[in-house]
Amino acid sequence: MSLVHEEVTINLQPEQLSAPDVDPQFVGRRVILAALVLCVLVALARLAFIDGWHRRISIDGPSMAPHWKNEHLSVRCQDCKHVWASDASAGIPPAGFWCPNCGILQPQPEYATNPADRVLVDCWPLLWSEPLRWEVVALMAPTAGQPQMQASVKRVIGLPGEAVTIDNGDIWVDGKRPARRLAQWRQTTVVVHDDTCRVKNKAGQVETRWQADRAASGWQVVENGYRFESLDSATAPADSPAVERLVYHHERLHRGTHIDRTAPLDDDPYNQSPRELNPVSDLALSVWAHVATGANLELSFHDGQAWCTAAWNAENHEWTLFYGDEVLTTRPYSWHMRIPVHTEWLRLDGQLQLVINGRLVARHSIDGIEPSDSEEAPDPSEGNIAYISAAGGVVELDDLRILRDIYYLSPLPASAPSADRTWFLGADEYLVLGDNPPVSVDSRHWPGGSVLRDQIWGVIRRPE
Repeated sequence: MSLVHEEVTINLQPEQLSAPDVDPQFVGRRVILAALVLCVLVALARLAFIDGWHRRISIDGPSMAPHWKNEHLSVRCQDCKHVWASDASAGIPPAGFWCPNCGILQPQPEYATNPADRVLVDCWPLLWSEPLRWEVVALMAPTAGQPQMQASVKRVIGLPGEAVTIDNGDIWVDGKRPARRLAQWRQTTVVVHDDTCRVKNKAGQVETRWQADRAASGWQVVENGYRFESLDSATAPADSPAVERLVYHHERLHRGTHIDRTAPLDDDPYNQSPRELNPVSDLALSVWAHVATGANLELSFHDGQAWCTAAWNAENHEWTLFYGDEVLTTRPYSWHMRIPVHTEWLRLDGQLQLVINGRLVARHSIDGIEPSDSEEAPDPSEGNIAYISAAGGVVELDDLRILRDIYYLSPLPASAPSADRTWFLGADEYLVLGDNPPVSVDSRHWPGGSVLRDQIWGVIRRPE
């Protein structure tokens, strides 16, 4: 028997050599699923560094009020309807509350008790970077008379290697004022007067602190604001000026007591303990303004030394900043006349700044300037600390408020203006302060004043 091997030849076509068919939709779904799983894992890893999601962390104590509050009362004035917060641990004063907006006593106050603000402690940023100035942080702070430390919330003011001074309510770093962004400034502002909260007399007429400077005026009180329209030549008095002012008359009241001051004071309605008050120079005018074509506008407040004025010239389409009689700078601006704009005119950290719809339009330093006021300006000694002027067309104002900046007090005594006090920080030291200087226990009071880097363990955020 013999075996015959038959050679078999197989010819394959190119299309038969390709990989099996794969559904592109199947591949796409797997890629999307993998991406989603990766995103979930990254999110879980990120959340692991945020304390406060699973267990509630709340503010304990009034040191950061009124911006970060412990258990507090929301008090509503029955006369002007202004609402403000007050420390619940201080209780209700025997005589009732004095409204910080209109100054009227509320013997039977309308209030509600609110829980402490909930916060999140975000540890992630401090793993990769150092604490920043003006950040609100969680730290382990010294405890008076006890060896152990306790968790606390404060704002970072001084950084390693700096010399930090508190002088007359202001912060100085290495001989200069540290700059703040507008968002940082808004975190610490305090309302001096809110014009939307108004008192009505027995006749039902609205009484406001903003008054026209003459009887026959183009300024009229309207709901939530004011309207200006130039008087007709037939009805206007012969001596009627081309520019008419709406003047703010400051009520110098503190818990019902008349105070002989011409400037707003560092009153703190959140606290109930009496103390000496200090005049504040860092002020701001905030208003929604609708300026018709051809109308001129001036915003002005007195900082205790001179009038700070921002003047809009409709003909030249420009803003000019003044400090007293001195022209600081002029900036062109294109105003959208059809809609109101949110205008903020402020004195902040030695600078005058004009902000419109959140955008910085003009600013200029006033440090070192010795200003002099015009004789035509209102007399601030009579309580006239702000005014708004208009001419040449229709001007409408809404939501008019006067604000002030935080005023840092000296360490001892807590009620006194800040004398020159300087902290020299080491290579790993930070200076931290509370937003409520009269009651906050912070670097001003701790032994040595500073805290070390490893005592700061997270950035404070709101859960919203």
